Amino acid sequence: MRANYQACVWICSLQSNHSIPDPFGYDWKMAHSAENEISLDTDWMDWKLAPETVLEQLACKCLRSCSLSSCVCISNGLVCTDLCKLQDCENQAKAE
Repeated sequence: MRANYQACVWICSLQSNHSIPDPFGYDWKMAHSAENEISLDTDWMDWKLAPETVLEQLACKCLRSCSLSSCVCISNGLVCTDLCKLQDCENQAKAE
């Protein structure tokens, strides 16, 4: 949203009559400094990057070995990745 806002500012700067929208609501927020000055600050997202079910499919939590009965990756037909807890298993992609 911040990139879209910045693109809008650049496009508006080419016009003779500037009509730049308010930055609040485009992932910006108002910040107050110790000197009581107002400035813009980034409003970072605070939600998860993906739903929990997607994250579970991207990384298994196997401790000793990956098997069909316990490994989320194998049960979904996926290979284990670097995100998986067990870093050395037979279900990882073979280096070519």
